Amino acid sequence: MNLLIVDANLAERLATRRLLEDSCAVREAGSGREALAAQDAETSCLLLETTLPDMDCIDFLVQLRTLNLDLAVVLLCHSASEDFLARARDCGADDIQIKGVSADALLRSIRGAIKRRALDISLRREQARPELIYRLIDESSDLFFALGSNGEIVETNLAAEQALGFSRQDLVGSRLNNHPLFDRIGSRLLERLRETVLNESVRIDGELVMPDGSMLPVEINSMRVRVSNQDFLVAVARNISERRALEEHLRRLSLNDALTGIANRRAFEARLAEEWRRAGRSGAPLSLLLIDVDHFKAYNDTLGHLAGDEALRTVATRLQAALRRPEDLLARYGGEEFAVLLPATNTAGATLFAHHLLSSLHRAALPHPASPTAEHVTVSIGGSSTERFAERSASALIASADAALYRAKAGGRDRVEFNSL
Repeated sequence: MNLLIVDANLAERLATRRLLEDSCAVREAGSGREALAAQDAETSCLLLETTLPDMDCIDFLVQLRTLNLDLAVVLLCHSASEDFLARARDCGADDIQIKGVSADALLRSIRGAIKRRALDISLRREQARPELIYRLIDESSDLFFALGSNGEIVETNLAAEQALGFSRQDLVGSRLNNHPLFDRIGSRLLERLRETVLNESVRIDGELVMPDGSMLPVEINSMRVRVSNQDFLVAVARNISERRALEEHLRRLSLNDALTGIANRRAFEARLAEEWRRAGRSGAPLSLLLIDVDHFKAYNDTLGHLAGDEALRTVATRLQAALRRPEDLLARYGGEEFAVLLPATNTAGATLFAHHLLSSLHRAALPHPASPTAEHVTVSIGGSSTERFAERSASALIASADAALYRAKAGGRDRVEFNSL
């Protein structure tokens, strides 16, 4: 296999190369323009970092496909949103992998992407040799169905039988709208296919119902084709269980703080907006605590940044352990600052809980030799509560808690101050 790695990060590019160079011929490009210029007929697969220095990753995929370059593309990323991943697949990405996977896992992904791309090319070429298509279909791990124009199954492949637990006799001759396998997706797929014109591709995600009643998530790519003046619907279903698990993992990565493992600011802001709307409907109070580690710069200056990182992890662990309800949220708000969102909690309850957090940090007794406040790490807490959602905003709640935090720090630190909004 001939691979082209497109990654502006030299260290990560070389790490990917080292994983693959024993099994593949590997070239490298550091930008989107360089990668487009380097394409040739020998390239089997392109390993594409989602962050390019000179163009958006989606724009690169669009340009690649506009140039009729039908090589397989595997995205390499640290984290990405579900919306981005969906757009990337729509623009021609064949698979997605997290950076740092094993060589075996990456090679499986590359080989699968190349096979799927080859099958897709073959299905779109009316003059493709039938024996080539049959071979690709038989060798594919994806599930193949050839359907009559009314949705009856006229052919399937071995992978479909093995993966689904239905024999060929169970499948061939049945219809999408009356076979239990297609209970959750058959009518929708058939409706979409009937709306398409000849050689137009249709993609939908859904679930197939297995013989034991369990659900198999699949991505189905389908096309209406004409053979000997008769229309057929060609459907290729891919098991996306791993992809969904990967997308969920990437979603969690995008919402978690890399250092402490708790929610990050993005997750906090999304949750605050959600809880603000919910409290506005129910009339329940909403409280927010902003927590700042006292004299943290002095801690870093005295013990070093590695010790500072470990201290932040310890503080986050203690604060997380102190939460009493699953609906309460702890997030890293920035630097050495944390936020705690307390739905359905009034001023009295939030103040009591803030003192509980102070006590928890005291019990941790994490030494702080440079602190003028105490011999151990302490925090200052500013809080605010509100029940007035119509005439206030979520940003006003943050500003109110921040003002209280300022008073706590100005008043000697290692203390709680509270505002009502």
